Amino acid sequence: MDLFEQSLRMVNELNQELSQSEFVDGGMRLDLVYQCCDISIEHGLAVKTLLEAELFTSALALFRTQFESMVRAYWILFAATDEQVNELGMMNSIEQFTLKEHKSISRFTATPMIEALKEIQEIKHIVEQLEEFRLFSLDYLNSILHSGKQTFLHHTFGLSNEHKKMVIK
Repeated sequence: MDLFEQSLRMVNELNQELSQSEFVDGGMRLDLVYQCCDISIEHGLAVKTLLEAELFTSALALFRTQFESMVRAYWILFAATDEQVNELGMMNSIEQFTLKEHKSISRFTATPMIEALKEIQEIKHIVEQLEEFRLFSLDYLNSILHSGKQTFLHHTFGLSNEHKKMVIK
């Protein structure tokens, strides 16, 4: 079984675990966490599919949003205030489609969310991994997302097999 097949198998197991969780109907906070996890899994499937199709630039741009969905899930679960959770859960359709977010939410990008999570001792080992990824990969992925130099390199030369494996893992 190749790495792509193993990845798909793992994602299917995660989806099954998530859908059978006793916490799925646990209120707005847990519903938002579930949605972030579901979005992150969806992004992961799309990244895998794009890598297989050798659409590397798009795969890497989406990889960044997958990371941010996962970080936001942890942040909502462990660090967001009740007010922030309510603001996220109560956005109306105009706010959703015009990208008008409340100021208290929009300032929570990956870096401040990870900073807030550093205070939670129970997930310290996870936060260390998030921080390491942020330090070593986020600028690189930002370059791809905003059509920087990395975008042109990957568009022209593709990704090495080792790089593809790193993204899948």
